[in-house]
Amino acid sequence: MSVHVAHDGPVCIVTIDRPEVRNAVDGPTAHLLAEAFRAFDADPTVAVAVLTGADGTFCAGADLKGIGEGRGNRVERHVAADGPMGPTRMLLSKPVIVPLGVLKRDGRKPCYPRGTEPPGAQSRRTNL
Repeated sequence: MSVHVAHDGPVCIVTIDRPEVRNAVDGPTAHLLAEAFRAFDADPTVAVAVLTGADGTFCAGADLKGIGEGRGNRVERHVAADGPMGPTRMLLSKPVIVPLGVLKRDGRKPCYPRGTEPPGAQSRRTNL
C-alpha cells in the first residue's frame, strides 16, 4: 500500500510510501491520501495530522510516469471533488503539519509555499 496511517496519541501520521519514485503521487495514491484525511477529520480521538514521506523524501509531486501509464491524477473542475493530489482541496476542521523549507539534497535552496517563507529567507517560491 502506498499510504500508511499511524497514530501516536492525538497525532495521526500519514506517510506517502513510494520511495522508488521519490514519493510522487499517482491517481491511486491520491485516492488513498484523500481517504486517509477524511478518516482523520472524522476521528474525534486525534487533534492533528502530520503528512510525511518515506525514506527521507517528502514528495516529488505528481507521478508523471504514472500519468503516461494511465494512473494519472484526477483533475476535476468542481472544487468539491478531491484535488489532483488527493486532499489538496479539502477544508479540514483540524490542522495538518507538512514539511516546509527542507534543504534539498542536491544543494538547492529550500522551497516554501507562497506566503510561508520565514522573514529573511531566500528561497524559491511555489504556488501551493
